[in-house]
Amino acid sequence: MRLYKIILFFVLLIGITSCKKDIEVSPNSTFEGQLFIESILIPGKLPRLFLSNSLPFFDSNVTPQEVFARGASAMISSNFLTDFLAPDSTFDKFRCRWVPFYKGSFPTQSGQTYDLLVTYRGKTYTATTTIDQPQVRIESVEYIEEFFDIYGGHDGVRIKFVDAPGPGN
Repeated sequence: MRLYKIILFFVLLIGITSCKKDIEVSPNSTFEGQLFIESILIPGKLPRLFLSNSLPFFDSNVTPQEVFARGASAMISSNFLTDFLAPDSTFDKFRCRWVPFYKGSFPTQSGQTYDLLVTYRGKTYTATTTIDQPQVRIESVEYIEEFFDIYGGHDGVRIKFVDAPGPGN
């Protein structure tokens, strides 16, 4: 028993007197940011395009307003329509702040192919997508106050729907 106390004493002594070293990190001043482009097209809704600049790790500008890519030119087009996106914003109630984005003026349609053209600081970015998945019909939504799985107890929402057959969805 006495041996355990001596070992415990030395372990605590080593833990208390262990070395501590402060390391100074100087941010790289040659950081060249990149443009982040995020968008989702939902049939029947206006397109939203989130453009933001990447920042160095130690940069203090971190809110959506500070990283928003102002001054970009964004256009979404399909075979019958061209939509120039304009800056807009929405209030994020969870984080209590405004989130800026570029918004279109015409709702997207299922079955259409859309081309995105973004010009920002002299560079041009393009993307193409087709809205080819049918909208899923939700049969019911229910709140579950408590359920258990391998990770423990939770509460949650159960959504019931019938998945359309086929490997493409």
